[in-house]
Amino acid sequence: MTRSILEYVTEAWFTKMNTARPDSPILQIAAERWAGLRQKPTDAERMEKAVASLKAAEAGVQRLAKQQADGFFDPPFDTHLPRLQHEARTTLAKAKKEVADPTPKKLDMSFLLEDETIREAWDEASLPLRRDLLRLSLRRVVVSKGRRGYNVFDGDARVEIHWLDSPDPWASEVTTEDLAQAA
Repeated sequence: MTRSILEYVTEAWFTKMNTARPDSPILQIAAERWAGLRQKPTDAERMEKAVASLKAAEAGVQRLAKQQADGFFDPPFDTHLPRLQHEARTTLAKAKKEVADPTPKKLDMSFLLEDETIREAWDEASLPLRRDLLRLSLRRVVVSKGRRGYNVFDGDARVEIHWLDSPDPWASEVTTEDLAQAA
């Protein structure tokens, strides 16, 4: 039965990917997740360092502005202020450039657009990669209990697929009024 469920979900995934328009939200979500899966650890480390340096540069600019507001650079110490401001601006601009460089400008979703390429990727993929490919656009798959003694798998009746481009029916929508009533 597991194989039947997997085949049903896989075919539903192929159908969903093939019928989606290039500008549809499901393809955008899948492409973002695919980019995250394909990101090398060195890229992630470089991005972490870039974000850390950006935060440090922003903190330096804020610290300099606070010191100036507190009168730290009143005469005769005001001669150092232009140099320190220039250094802070240069450091901030460099850190912003480092953060912007590794960020992909356009997501590659070309393999998701054609049936042949997506099936080739599926055929060449290992089981963990196949599961990752399914997770690109699936939120959850719910399989209901089958009828006793009925050995034929009916996917349409038993399988409920929750896609990432639609709201999660299992997520509870808690409003502020509900929170106020609970308190």
